[in-house]
Amino acid sequence: MTRRTILIGASVALLASCAGVAPATPAASTPAASTPPSTSPPALKSELLARGAVGQFAIRDQDAGLLLTAEKPTDLALVKATLGAGGSTGWHGHAGDSIVVVAKGSVTMREPGDGNCMEHNYAVGQAFAHPRGDHDFVAGPEGAEFFVAYFLPAGAAPAPVPRPAPAACG
Repeated sequence: MTRRTILIGASVALLASCAGVAPATPAASTPAASTPPSTSPPALKSELLARGAVGQFAIRDQDAGLLLTAEKPTDLALVKATLGAGGSTGWHGHAGDSIVVVAKGSVTMREPGDGNCMEHNYAVGQAFAHPRGDHDFVAGPEGAEFFVAYFLPAGAAPAPVPRPAPAACG
C-alpha cells in the first residue's frame, strides 16, 4: 500500500468515525426586548474538523469499480455541518467536489439540471456526491447533521461561495 492510499483511507475512516460525534449544545439566549424573535429557519453551522495536503494521487479499486485521481496538488478537508429544521444553506458552490454522509435527520439537495430544478433526498446513513457547482441544501423537519469530505485545489477554502438561485430553481 502506498503512503497516499493510506492517507486517503485514514481520511475516509476519520470521516466515518465523526458520524457518531454528538453535537455541542448551544448556550441558551434570549433576544433583546427591542428585537422581534426570528421566524426564519436556523442557518448553516459548520466546523472544520481536519485538513491535510494529499498532493497528487490515484486510488483504483477494481472490485468496487472505484477510480479517484488528483492530477494536481489537492487538499482534503473534513467538515461537520448542521441545519435546523427546515433550514437552508442558500444557493452556493465550492472550490472542489466532495462526498457527504448524513448522520442525523434528512437533507434535500437541490440543483439545476435539464432545464428544471432537480431534488435529491437523503436520510441518515446515506452518502452522496456533492457537486462544486450551484446547489442548495434544505434540512427536513427534524433538521440535519452531515459530514463532508472536500477534495480541494491546494490551499482553497471549503467554505460555501454564495450564488444566486438558478432560473430553473428560482
